[in-house]
Amino acid sequence: MLGRASRAKQAERAAGSFRARRERSGRAARRRVFASSRFGAVFALALLALPMTARAQGGDCPAAPDPDVRLDVAASAPAVVRNRTMAELREVAGAVEHKIALGLYAARLRARLDVQFRYRMRAGTACLWVQGARIVVELDERTIYLARELAGDECRTRVALAHEREHARIDDRIIDRHLPQVRRAVAQAIERIGVVGPIDADEIEAEQARIGAELNRAFRQQMANLEKQRERAQAAIDTPESYRKAAGQCR
Repeated sequence: MLGRASRAKQAERAAGSFRARRERSGRAARRRVFASSRFGAVFALALLALPMTARAQGGDCPAAPDPDVRLDVAASAPAVVRNRTMAELREVAGAVEHKIALGLYAARLRARLDVQFRYRMRAGTACLWVQGARIVVELDERTIYLARELAGDECRTRVALAHEREHARIDDRIIDRHLPQVRRAVAQAIERIGVVGPIDADEIEAEQARIGAELNRAFRQQMANLEKQRERAQAAIDTPESYRKAAGQCR
């Protein structure tokens, strides 16, 4: 059962934020803009086309190299907690449709997109492109709660634990299956943007902010879609039929 605790986390949406650091080397300069989004619980993806509002590439700008888009994922193993009563689990889960709450699975997924830009200056104008990006995903605070009333009931404890572990495995499968597609979508979006310029030197920061915001919006939309995939998969095992089947294993 996945209840209010997880749904409340899933409802969190933090606006994208940016921080920049500039590195200069000779005539070339780099500026890193980190576009970050935080999501609660588990999330999202769908391949989408970015609206291209960037300027057309000028003849004086080089072709953009293939972007280096990395995917870093960390998922903790679920801890098992047995000190909550059934009443407490029902309250946390908000599962008014369940008269008996024997177990609960909760988790938090955080994700951010770090974008690295590069530009070259020439005669007061610049050519700007996205050199790479890093998608960082953390699935943590994973906890399986088993009702305290299960103590001494080996069969129902085993059945409840197996059910909540299946919720955890669903999270793992969603992450493994969909995050590589998120990475490909980000790479494709960067490729579509290509090289912006030549632009005036005083426009570099504005262009970086605009491109970073577009990529961050695309990333957040995809993570939101991944969340929908997860919710459907989790709901598929929280049905009256599945509960009856589980209850039938212990007489």
